[in-house]
Amino acid sequence: ITERKLAESRLQASEDQARAQLAELNALYGAAPVGLALVDRQLRFVRINETLAEINGVPVAETLGRTIREVLPSIADQVEPAYRQVLATGRTNRFEVTGEMPAAPGAMRHFVIYHYPLAVADGVVAGVGCVVWEVTEQKRAEAIVRESEARQRFLLRLGDVLGPLSDPVAIQAEASRVLGEHLAANRVAYFEVRGPDYVVVRNWTNGVPLLLGSFPTASFGHKLLETYRRGETACWRNIPADTTLASAERQAYATIQVAAHIAVPLVK
Repeated sequence: ITERKLAESRLQASEDQARAQLAELNALYGAAPVGLALVDRQLRFVRINETLAEINGVPVAETLGRTIREVLPSIADQVEPAYRQVLATGRTNRFEVTGEMPAAPGAMRHFVIYHYPLAVADGVVAGVGCVVWEVTEQKRAEAIVRESEARQRFLLRLGDVLGPLSDPVAIQAEASRVLGEHLAANRVAYFEVRGPDYVVVRNWTNGVPLLLGSFPTASFGHKLLETYRRGETACWRNIPADTTLASAERQAYATIQVAAHIAVPLVK
């Protein structure tokens, strides 16, 4: 009887410990400010907290029992190999992923994900746990800093090059060269609007022919000239595919080997 009571006592203690651990896990999942999830060997979600469900844009009830690819098809190709690596090796890993999430279609978001193995008694990895931090704002801030530093380096270099010069023609030529090299552009040109024509007075080129002479403003569309007259910057990212331009206008750009451009009007 004593042995039976001892066994029952141990069983009760084990059950109490299991319930306490489950309560602790539930509390952690409910309160954690980061995303948490567990997947099985088939990469099906068996547990996920509300934080990660909100990041994903898929409710908890619609996530559980489904695979990573079913829930997050846009980033499955990026994240599945990391899960499979943990299942195969039993080792943790950490990596960054960038992509669109169902919660915000069209917006690129950045995450750091830490994966760890869930092993049973015989050492076989039964599943993978993950901790997810969103670092989108941090990445944006880092990008802003990098852009600001690059801009400052460019301005310092431009100042060093132009400082000794006094001839307007030489200043334009050197400014074009420095800007073209900074932007990795094929052409930087100064042109004037004279009556019905754009007149290119000088330009710097890299890998394309010099562009000099007069070109009818009408060939490039009235919208471009109107943009300049308003004092606004004109930007065309993909002229051959731009359906806002007429076919003849796209051909005019093709003739002078321009597939994309940005232009800033200098108003006298």
